[in-house]
Amino acid sequence: MKNETNDFKCDQIYVMDLYQDTIEYHSHDFFELVYIVDGEINHYLDGKMFHVKAGDYFIIDIKTKHKYNQINDKLCHIYNCLFYP
Repeated sequence: MKNETNDFKCDQIYVMDLYQDTIEYHSHDFFELVYIVDGEINHYLDGKMFHVKAGDYFIIDIKTKHKYNQINDKLCHIYNCLFYP
């Protein structure tokens, strides 16, 4: 049986290299994989707070409410990978 790779589409994945600041609760119609490159930030997921720092990573499910709060007014460097269904 031949290995098929036609199901993978690059337009279903978007990668951002950004500096995150405070952002209010919101949700998306895609999955997110977030990797903290440098710095730290408080990430709230469905009302629970998680202090994340360089080297941490997490996944945010579709339609999950979340927000970020800066620590000491410093931006947090993240790689944000968005996966569209």
